[in-house]
Amino acid sequence: MHVSEVAPNLLVLDWLLPCAGTVTLDVQLGERSVQGSPFSVAVVPALADATRSWCHGVGLQRPAAGELAKFVAYVADQLGHLRVKGGDRVKCRIDGAVPLKSVRVHDHDDSRYTVTYTPRKVGAYQVRVWTTPQQSGPLEPPSHWSRVNSGQ
Repeated sequence: MHVSEVAPNLLVLDWLLPCAGTVTLDVQLGERSVQGSPFSVAVVPALADATRSWCHGVGLQRPAAGELAKFVAYVADQLGHLRVKGGDRVKCRIDGAVPLKSVRVHDHDDSRYTVTYTPRKVGAYQVRVWTTPQQSGPLEPPSHWSRVNSGQ
């Protein structure tokens, strides 16, 4: 925590918390709490950041043609912390051997989004996951996961 005096009798507190949630802030001068202290402060997550988010699961490794495949997208904020809430507009596009009939994204309301799809034919598929509108770019799996080969 950093405290600075910006004018006579006016202090500014700057601090960085490791995650979102509600914290109690007890402001004291000497050994006495200031009027109204302690304060309850609601800390909200920073905006979603594609460069700090990731995807993981068997649906990115080797799904079987004709069978349901799934993976999870984990949405983190600009500080690299999971957003601990849902509501991000997570989208997924999977291109490959043949067009997919359905790609579904389920919001678990805790920064996890399960993506399910069924590859209909053996071949290579490219998976792209992103959020809108606050995100600056796609949430892409690591390069060794970007092409998914569907086997039988």
